Amino acid sequence: MQIKTTEITTVSDAPVRVGKIPGENEKVYTRDETEYELREILNSGGGEGTIYKTNLSNGLVAKIYKEGKVTRRKEAKLQFMVSNHLHHEGICFPVDLLYNQRGEFVGYLMPLAKGDTLKNSFFGKPQFLDHFSDWKKYDVVELALTILKKMKYLHDRGIFIGDIKGENILVVDSKEVYFVDTDSYQVGNFPCPVISEEFTPPELIGRKCDSVLRTAGNENFAVATLLFKIVMQGINPYAHVGGGSPLENIQKMNFSFPFGKSNFQTPGGSTGSYYCCWDHLSMKIREAFYNTFSRNGSTNSEFTRPDVNKWIEIFEFYDYYLRNRLSSEDESNKVYPTELRIKKGQGIFCKAGQHYVREKGFSERGRAIGVCRECLGASFENRSYSCKCGNAILYTGFDHYIKRLPVPVNGESECNICNPKSGYITPESRFGKKH
Repeated sequence: MQIKTTEITTVSDAPVRVGKIPGENEKVYTRDETEYELREILNSGGGEGTIYKTNLSNGLVAKIYKEGKVTRRKEAKLQFMVSNHLHHEGICFPVDLLYNQRGEFVGYLMPLAKGDTLKNSFFGKPQFLDHFSDWKKYDVVELALTILKKMKYLHDRGIFIGDIKGENILVVDSKEVYFVDTDSYQVGNFPCPVISEEFTPPELIGRKCDSVLRTAGNENFAVATLLFKIVMQGINPYAHVGGGSPLENIQKMNFSFPFGKSNFQTPGGSTGSYYCCWDHLSMKIREAFYNTFSRNGSTNSEFTRPDVNKWIEIFEFYDYYLRNRLSSEDESNKVYPTELRIKKGQGIFCKAGQHYVREKGFSERGRAIGVCRECLGASFENRSYSCKCGNAILYTGFDHYIKRLPVPVNGESECNICNPKSGYITPESRFGKKH
């Protein structure tokens, strides 16, 4: 079910007076008069409300809004979300509204989240080593895919997170994450009222979030920024020496990392770990980030940015490459590589990727035709292909250069499900038995 519209709600977002905000060891009630007792405080640091354990062992916790934060719009929005029966593992949607003894709206029930936030556990080397010291790069990529697939569930239903940031995603491991603060999501004609500076797309700078319904393109900028921070040790795409505020840097679109013949501005005053990390990302990942964030990029506008489906495709190729083409001890599989991958003239030139690669980066057949393992495993020319039935076709460099299958014609070629002899494989067929 898609729940989206183009007109903002007219329900007032002004604070309403509440006679009593319940606290620890006090009782709250659902609409059907089920009684909950607020127990231990789990989190009181949020500006909006306090999270409490409850007396019932049903895996639900209570968010109680603070004084001055209760509004009619919040109540109407939560009623709308609950009535749509939203449920997805790891996304802490509101389950029911909560009222005080006077029947006044004060908060809501939601599933308990686990883990620590991305910001506290992932964005920075000390934090990362404290939580995930044994991780390889493919674990990082798997985490990104886990997050992307939850975002896809939301976007497929016309729901936008809006306030994407490291504080609103909790991580247990690469396959278990939790999305919190879902009451701020943009659903139906209820806008997301907040946004973090470093996740703000250029077209929204200077606009009031509570008076605009965001587009998929707006959200896609924040998605790309989060992915960049995940694979790049927590640094922002526009962090560089001599830069201004986050919003000033975003507006200039002076992307800090090179691709092809682009200029490179050293982020944070050091070429060390950040540049090494960038250098070891796959060419397709670097190209997608460059085109999204650079003022010279080909997909840098609100209407051309990659969506979650495209990022899932790119990251699944990357995941396959890291796990199946490299050893776990390869420098490119380190979360914090310390050496550059290869410099011009010091390796073998790959004609497909237009880059230099170490000799071990070529298979025997790939060496013979001048195409590295990475490009053989990646989508040919970083494009999407589809069967006439609508299924995606996984057409890689291997299919093009080794198998010599013709480039699929979207809407005309047949996948292996429609025609087992066609040679064109769907992603599900290729990756279905992975790991």
